[in-house]
Amino acid sequence: MSHNANEQGRFRTDPHGVGLSARMAVESAPEYVSVPRFAQFPLGRGLYNGILALVLWFRSVFLGSGSAMPGRGASRAWSLLTLLLVYGVLAILPMLAAGGYLLFRLAQAERAQLEERVHQIAEAVAGDVDRELQRRLTVLQTLGTSPRIAQKDFLGFHAQAKAALAAEDLGILLHDAVTRQQLVNTFVDYGAPLPTTGDPETFDRVLAAKQAEVSDVFVSLVTKAPAVDIALPLTRNGRVRYLLKLALSPEHFRQILAGQRLDPQWTLTIVDRRGTIIARSRDHQQFAGKPLPPTQVIELGTPQKTFPSTNLEGQPVIAAIAAVPSASWQVRVSAPFDVAQAPLNRSTLLLTSAALFAGLLTMLLGIFFASNISRPLRSIAGAAQTLGRGHDLLLPRASYKEANLVSDALQTAAAELCKLRDRERLVVGESSHRVKNILAVVQSLVQQTLRDGRPIEGARTTLLHRLAALGRAQDALTSADHDAAPLGQIVSSELAPYVGRVSIEGPAVMIAGTFAQTFALLVHELATNAAKYGSLSNAAGRVTVDWSVEGEGDVAELRFRWQERDGPVIPPPARKGFGSALLGTALPAGSRGAPRLSFDPQGLTYEADIPMVAITSAS
Repeated sequence: MSHNANEQGRFRTDPHGVGLSARMAVESAPEYVSVPRFAQFPLGRGLYNGILALVLWFRSVFLGSGSAMPGRGASRAWSLLTLLLVYGVLAILPMLAAGGYLLFRLAQAERAQLEERVHQIAEAVAGDVDRELQRRLTVLQTLGTSPRIAQKDFLGFHAQAKAALAAEDLGILLHDAVTRQQLVNTFVDYGAPLPTTGDPETFDRVLAAKQAEVSDVFVSLVTKAPAVDIALPLTRNGRVRYLLKLALSPEHFRQILAGQRLDPQWTLTIVDRRGTIIARSRDHQQFAGKPLPPTQVIELGTPQKTFPSTNLEGQPVIAAIAAVPSASWQVRVSAPFDVAQAPLNRSTLLLTSAALFAGLLTMLLGIFFASNISRPLRSIAGAAQTLGRGHDLLLPRASYKEANLVSDALQTAAAELCKLRDRERLVVGESSHRVKNILAVVQSLVQQTLRDGRPIEGARTTLLHRLAALGRAQDALTSADHDAAPLGQIVSSELAPYVGRVSIEGPAVMIAGTFAQTFALLVHELATNAAKYGSLSNAAGRVTVDWSVEGEGDVAELRFRWQERDGPVIPPPARKGFGSALLGTALPAGSRGAPRLSFDPQGLTYEADIPMVAITSAS
């Protein structure tokens, strides 16, 4: 772009930068002011100036000549008209900011689309050039099989080559590989004096590689015009005897570029291995045969798909390079940045017009509503002073709906105060109930843990872990608006340390508060035992936790299963502590009886069938 790296995203606060309003708004700021990226475009700059003007107006209304808003005890008050206008301005500012962001995103999208298209066209043109070279090489290979060459019937071969080219502006040349003397040149009549070769570099490469080569652009010794050759070695007994060439003019490739039918501002260029222009879609006659500028020659080696550059006219462009596979040529395609910015400028103009219209409409509506609202509001304010004093409110009815809504709201305020007092008592009672429930569960945990006969340090660790599981269940309960928690969240939070070794699957089921805590403790006990003795105690073990709901209505049951595999064999415990009691009795029995714990050789399995009505409606 036209700005250098130190100036991008900034404008100097002068009359030719962000404008008068920007200078006024930042008159006490440093010399440079950061601005949004969309303001780099002309129309975006105008939109940015409008935003700064609105900010300046807001500052003058509320701040005056000071530097802070009036304090809480300040006597200055704002009129309804001023507040409505400020409200309108504040409502417009987010839309302007969003519009600016959308413009920025649009600019990025347009840039990305243009880059992708430039790259695709470069690849397509390189493919077209490559196919043309391959087609011409096939013609050359066919002529190379002519018996007249082996018979040294060069006059007959001259006629045969001219007939093969028909009316095309091409030439066939035959060189002696040793002397490099031209033997046949269809550009002139047979027998005319012929030179050696005007492209010794390609001659040397063909003799060294003994395979077809495509030359760089050079000046023909016969036509005195730029040309490129496709050179094919003709061997006999392993030695190169002749070089057969097909000469093409750069105009031939310009026609390929013209066939792309792109915007006239696009530039397509074919360059050879030395960086010399073979053909160009614009000003071909002026630049054909001339070298690229050094900066563009360096760009030929870039690994990037697309990159910013400048064309030969000095215009900023997006460029792409594509190699021609059958030749050491490259195709350079460039499109001006203005092509991508044209839709953005139209969108900016539309957004600016919409912002100005919205600002004008906001001012007109503010004046209208301020004059209609202020009169009945004064009467309502006088009546509202009696609110909360136990007096009946005498509120007048206004002629418009909004003021009447305020009157209705004030009339119901006293009743709402009474309801709030009742609700406060209800919340206090519910909180007391929950605290008692949690304390009862904690008391039971402490008693059962200490009753197991463990050492005091082990009992302390076990109790802390169980209390942590209870805390996670309480987190799941309080994260929702109701006294229930998802079973999947309870299981996942307890098994989070074993991600990758645990499979969890089941439908969404909401578990009521008390049983949510029970499930958390139950899964914690199973996970702790698996980590100490079961499938999670080695590197290969896995655990599967799944559940399903069977039946409907009051007979619906939750079928919960914990299954361990590939772990060590777990013998039944010699004594039953809190964990065993919890697994066996904490959940209500279903149609298949109480929960079941199986110590199979394949792995421990825990199954429970619980009535849904019990665990979803409990409190």
